[in-house]
Amino acid sequence: MSYDNQGPYGPQPGQGRPGGYPQQGGPGYGQPQPGGYGQQPPPPPQYGQQPPQQYGQQPPPVYGQQQPGPYGVPPQPGYGPQPGGYPPPMPGGGGVGGGLPSFGPAAIAGAIAAVLIIVGSCLPWLKIDANGESGTYKGLGGDGVYTLIAGIVVLALFAAGILLRKAPLAAAGAVPAVVAIGLAAWNLAEPSRLPIKKDNIPSRAHELVKKTIDHYGSTGIGLWLLLVGAVVALGAAVFVLVTAKRNTPAPYGR
Repeated sequence: MSYDNQGPYGPQPGQGRPGGYPQQGGPGYGQPQPGGYGQQPPPPPQYGQQPPQQYGQQPPPVYGQQQPGPYGVPPQPGYGPQPGGYPPPMPGGGGVGGGLPSFGPAAIAGAIAAVLIIVGSCLPWLKIDANGESGTYKGLGGDGVYTLIAGIVVLALFAAGILLRKAPLAAAGAVPAVVAIGLAAWNLAEPSRLPIKKDNIPSRAHELVKKTIDHYGSTGIGLWLLLVGAVVALGAAVFVLVTAKRNTPAPYGR
């Protein structure tokens, strides 16, 4: 007599052989066995469905959507990658990457205008045609020395603003430009100022010089170039400041 598959009180239900496996036709045969700790393993995910998320895991990233920051906090605007893959705006009105800043075109126009100021300061400001004789007075014989210095300063400020990407530095070119405008307007309104200063004419002859210039004098091309360059440089400096302020990102929360 064999005692296999029998307990102390005879055969146990569902046991056909040692090891506790259910016998064919028994009460436990054909039923799925429970998983660990009495749980069934989860079924595999179907096509197009996300696998079940475990506790403490972040959901998989979705293409085209902004991902939350640490602890589920959304990223602050103005920091990190911007939509479209562009880097964040640079301070001071800087442009994308390391190229020309946003105010660069206006600053370049101001630098060209500064060259006009410099050239105009060296060219004739006054022409006199009397009794078949003609003469010219260049700006360097009078206030052209000061406008030449102003033009050099304007050029240096615009160039430094572009190289250092500093809009306020380029916008500072408005100050010497205003000085050049003032001196140009003064010599246009009083053309005898240049010959009186250059020839050291005594005060008693000032009226005669003024009458001679009123009848036979004309404004030279240098003074017009100076005035045009100074006005353009002033407008470019204002435009640089406006452009840089418009492209500067606002602080967070505004």
